[in-house]
Amino acid sequence: TYADDRALWELLPELPERLDWPKERFCLGLSRKRFVAWQAGDPTCPPSERDAATEDLHAQAFRMGYRVFRTHRLPTPRIRKGQVADVPSVARVQAAALQAAYRGILSAPQLAALTPAHLEAPLMRFLAEADPTTMGLWVLERGGHVLGFVVAGPASVSDPMGTGELYALHVHPSVWHRGHGRALLRFALDHLRALGHPQARLWVAERNARARRFYEALGWEADGATRTMWESGIALRECSYRHRLAS
Repeated sequence: TYADDRALWELLPELPERLDWPKERFCLGLSRKRFVAWQAGDPTCPPSERDAATEDLHAQAFRMGYRVFRTHRLPTPRIRKGQVADVPSVARVQAAALQAAYRGILSAPQLAALTPAHLEAPLMRFLAEADPTTMGLWVLERGGHVLGFVVAGPASVSDPMGTGELYALHVHPSVWHRGHGRALLRFALDHLRALGHPQARLWVAERNARARRFYEALGWEADGATRTMWESGIALRECSYRHRLAS
């Protein structure tokens, strides 16, 4: 029953000791179960749409030390060019990612204001104005569901070195730590490399320690430049990172 599944889930941290059985020799079969939808806060979610929540619970169990999972096969993620029809999905991903990443950086009212509806208009404007030969939006989707996106093109401010720029990279928090961000970043850098840019640049909130660790681990280096952006009347300090692109 749902109650049994939930009780077992809550016992996972101590189950190996209670049963005197090593974690790596347990097999967890929780894929698409009803309690997965309840754990995700969406009890009405049908089984066919519980894959993201299943993957999140798998990741939690993996961090506890479990290694064997019986699961429904998930569709292979793919990266494709973003379309106007993707804007609502992309805005939902961006809103969720910003609210998670900026918790403790922006105030609660500011975070609440970062809604998909608030973010759709800038995305639509970007798609309408961007030069499709040099700038673009790409989405990572699985089974028709957008999980993340990246935006890249020439540097927004004239740069004598012909720098390319990573304007935005967001992955939905429910699928963080799956390699999706790295895949999108590789795709964007390949695009900038193909355009002949010798290096890439990005701006990141100075207090966004998680994002800064992510980029630094992949070879990006702070160049010392800073700027101040304004979000709902609050100054948000950003710092610049650069990454050399091999030919």
